[in-house]
Amino acid sequence: MTIICLTVLLLLTQRTFEKIDDKSFAYIVVGKSIFYVEIANTPAEHYRGLSGRKYLSPGMGMLFIFDDEHIRSFWMKDCYIPLDIAFISGDWHIVSIKTMTVWPDPQNQYQKQYSSDRPCKYVLEVAAGELKEADIEVGDKVTAIFYTLGSYFPYKS
Repeated sequence: MTIICLTVLLLLTQRTFEKIDDKSFAYIVVGKSIFYVEIANTPAEHYRGLSGRKYLSPGMGMLFIFDDEHIRSFWMKDCYIPLDIAFISGDWHIVSIKTMTVWPDPQNQYQKQYSSDRPCKYVLEVAAGELKEADIEVGDKVTAIFYTLGSYFPYKS
């Protein structure tokens, strides 16, 4: 029901745009779960990620978009909340899931890295425990609906 309501709302307010810019957001749908995420699609945004945040509301997160598929590694520098991370292939399937823990000194730059098991093009970060609670697993199909303020770009994945 939630997905139907979201789809109807987006169709009623449809205004398309050509480029996903740095002020974009997305709804990420996996199974029956929907996450509202910020988009990180530049090297500076990739580096910053969710650093400095002391709280992340349930159902919210960040989607990292890369130009190509590679093994990706993430760390928790300057991050104060534990996170679940889902590595997503170019064809929008989850290829690996990890839970990243907060280090005793979040500002220490020599921290554990969390890497994808297979090449990926997208990476989803949400609060720790949310992926398990939603029964999201490796192999699950991901759908993304991108938008900017007042418009959206439906990506049929």
